[in-house]
Amino acid sequence: MLALGPRNVFGKYDWAIVSSPSKLWVAILARDPDAFEAKYKSDVLAKVEAMGFTSWAMAPMETNQVGCNYTNRPSLDLGDAITELSVKIA
Repeated sequence: MLALGPRNVFGKYDWAIVSSPSKLWVAILARDPDAFEAKYKSDVLAKVEAMGFTSWAMAPMETNQVGCNYTNRPSLDLGDAITELSVKIA
């Protein structure tokens, strides 16, 4: 976990920036893709760039989540229905 966004009314983080210890990849996770786009995207991308994820191999890449349904999957303590917005693996 590299950074966490603000908590929502349910005490859950709106977004998270995660990576491996080697920092060869980065993922930006968001609970609500539309709210993330409107409120946080530019600031979060600036944070990711400041962390050094700037090369084409490490920069975040938006992942289509349209039509995904996670309601029947067990929830994770950290993730409770987090929608993965962006991930790029080097």
